[in-house]
Amino acid sequence: MTTARRYEPATVTIKKGGTVTFSNDSEEPHSVTAYEGRIPADTRYFSTGDFSTEEQARDNVAETLVQNGDTFEITLTKPGVYEYFCIPHESQGMKGEIVVES
Repeated sequence: MTTARRYEPATVTIKKGGTVTFSNDSEEPHSVTAYEGRIPADTRYFSTGDFSTEEQARDNVAETLVQNGDTFEITLTKPGVYEYFCIPHESQGMKGEIVVES
């Protein structure tokens, strides 16, 4: 997460069972919030703040924020594409995806 309000890189490819670590290198707080309809079926939803739905995450923005220097990790065990965004900066294009390969 950067001061340019971007995830760098915007697309990450990992193997099934791999872990992605997000680090906030920006002075601004950011979130990592999955698009509920854009993750593989039968996959546990993920967001900073550990909400179980996108709606809950959006309704509790303050609890989803990762501050400067903090990290968030997600381990993904099902192959597919996982799309996510930053709630406060979604309209500015702060979006990314994780591609999980078998």
